[in-house]
Amino acid sequence: MHLRLVDRWPQTRGEPWLHAVARKLNDMDGYSEAEIVAARGAANYLNTIKTPEVDNPLAQPVSPSNPSGEKEIVTEPGMTIKLAPGEEMQFNNPSRPNTALDPFMRYMLREVAAGTGVSYESLSRDYSQSNYSSSRLALLDDRDLWRMLQQWFLRNFRLPLHREWMQMAVLARAIMPIRVEEYGVDPRKFDAVLFKPRGWSWVDPTKEVEAYKEAIKAGFTTVSDVIAQTGGGQDVEDVITTRTRELALFKQAALVFDTSPEVYVAEEKPAPIAEPKPKKDDKDGDDPPNKDDEESRTAEPQLRLV
Repeated sequence: MHLRLVDRWPQTRGEPWLHAVARKLNDMDGYSEAEIVAARGAANYLNTIKTPEVDNPLAQPVSPSNPSGEKEIVTEPGMTIKLAPGEEMQFNNPSRPNTALDPFMRYMLREVAAGTGVSYESLSRDYSQSNYSSSRLALLDDRDLWRMLQQWFLRNFRLPLHREWMQMAVLARAIMPIRVEEYGVDPRKFDAVLFKPRGWSWVDPTKEVEAYKEAIKAGFTTVSDVIAQTGGGQDVEDVITTRTRELALFKQAALVFDTSPEVYVAEEKPAPIAEPKPKKDDKDGDDPPNKDDEESRTAEPQLRLV
């Protein structure tokens, strides 16, 4: 099976997904290696002593302790060096690590991200250069791309592979519950398979759950679609089976949590509005108290299941 994305006709071979940025990645690797070598060289701290010109500036004084004439001094912390008259100590100030390395590498990574079709944040895992809105927009675009690639992979590889595997497994008697005669009559019945790719949840689960609930109520989506997007590879059948088993265990153990249906489904029933009492009439005298009004005022709020 030759998996490839066909961009134009009559393309027969696929292009590597990193073909547009392969050279840039190679340049980034070489540049970072050169910076590391330069930084290691600059880490070797070096000082020099500048001497005044004499009759023969190339000559080095020779002494019994220094027969070669080389003047090297090994410095240590807290050491004091006494210089000869006219000599001057010069300190080496290395320019490494390069302060421009970080913005330059970010610039190169942005070009690599643009060439591969993903966002800079997803490629570099660097969210310090973006705010919440821009990061959210980048993640939404990336997840649309991932979902497209998931469906493309399932449609072009997993489904054809499943058909080939199912046919070989049935003919080889590797799946005993499926008879060869039954498979030969209707192979599509056994080729119907549902793959469950992973989904992604959002960074604000409270708002996400409320948005999903409103979308389901309005008919814009279904519970199955929401579970497929956020269930981490589970489908609605898996969630229902697991939830049913969980509630049965809670009931058997006599445990009640705030996530139990009898708790969060129940809601307080509003008390009935009492009618205003008629005004007293001097001629008729005082009316006896209304029993229904007294009961409505003293009745406790009721709970009902919806």
